Amino acid sequence: MADAPQTLTFTDYLPERFAKLEALLQSKGFKAYGSVGEVKEFGADVSYAYDGEANLTLLVRSAPHFHSMAGFVLNLSKSVNGVQ
Repeated sequence: MADAPQTLTFTDYLPERFAKLEALLQSKGFKAYGSVGEVKEFGADVSYAYDGEANLTLLVRSAPHFHSMAGFVLNLSKSVNGVQ
């Protein structure tokens, strides 16, 4: 049985910070461009939406191969929060 999708919401995520997150993802080979999209790599399936002002929402539909959903969501949250 597959894990239920998880939604992560980040507030106070200013445009400069989002640009840094986008650049970080691209530097790691993830195809993340624009304020709305999906990243599907290594079994992970994550969509994102940024309102251009301060709110970033991630919908995690599946974790990468060999990772639990809970562990992936926790690490993803820490990584996104860690971008300054």
